[in-house]
Amino acid sequence: MKHFSTVFILLFAAILVQGCSKKTEPVKIAEWDHYQDPYYKLGFNYPKGWTVGADGGVIKVYSTKAAADKFFDPYDEKKPDGVELIIARVKMDTVKTIEDFLKEFKNEKTASGFLVKDEEAKKLEHLDGRMITFAGAYTKENKITSSRVIAIADSIMYYIQYSGFADLYEANKVVFDTLLASVRLPKAKSAAET
Repeated sequence: MKHFSTVFILLFAAILVQGCSKKTEPVKIAEWDHYQDPYYKLGFNYPKGWTVGADGGVIKVYSTKAAADKFFDPYDEKKPDGVELIIARVKMDTVKTIEDFLKEFKNEKTASGFLVKDEEAKKLEHLDGRMITFAGAYTKENKITSSRVIAIADSIMYYIQYSGFADLYEANKVVFDTLLASVRLPKAKSAAET
């Protein structure tokens, strides 16, 4: 009887702990805005009210202004957690394969203390790309997870990176999925246009 009571108590405790475990609920986005870069002709959808900034071929979108500050200084534990999207167009000086970029990127992230996860195939509009996910901690409290999708067209490397502190990465996955589904890359000029 004593054995039965112990098993019952352990089973009850396990159910209680499982029921109390915190599960990340997906964020519901009510409205979306569209960004269209006037020079590079790159376009995509992002949540209405998020902060957008562009510098050359790099566009950064943040869930809040305070989130932008935290991504600028990820060691500051007082700043609130947030989400960052980076959409970039990089002109290559030397032709590299996507495998070259991934190898360099993995080595850089691993050397910085991040855990790099497996790659997977992803589309960036009409281009075949590769996605790599990595996670790490700037401090004991400031943990981050990111995914980067890389694709190459001629001498241009495009990448989209999605990052979130704490549980915001999982909670805002719909933002990354919508961005990937909505991105429109510049169209190549025809011979008549050049």
